[in-house]
Amino acid sequence: LDKVVQKRAREIDFYIEFENNEGLNKFSEKMKEDGNRIVRIQIGKCEGEGEYPNALVNIRVKDRDRMNVFFAEIRHLTYVRFVEEL
Repeated sequence: LDKVVQKRAREIDFYIEFENNEGLNKFSEKMKEDGNRIVRIQIGKCEGEGEYPNALVNIRVKDRDRMNVFFAEIRHLTYVRFVEEL
């Protein structure tokens, strides 16, 4: 049932870490360029070795047929340190 719901969902929640604040800005711009809409975003800073921005994000994707490659594409962005679907 979860797989069916996920396949049909247009909104996804995920956690993402960026190399720096510029990466966060680039990510927001890329989502807009791709036609995806950021519904909610909660921004924070990681603690420990180096401080880098992170975010909890809810995105409404333009094309749900591309959901299977959405995270693969995000993982390959140079300014993204880590991403995980929630």
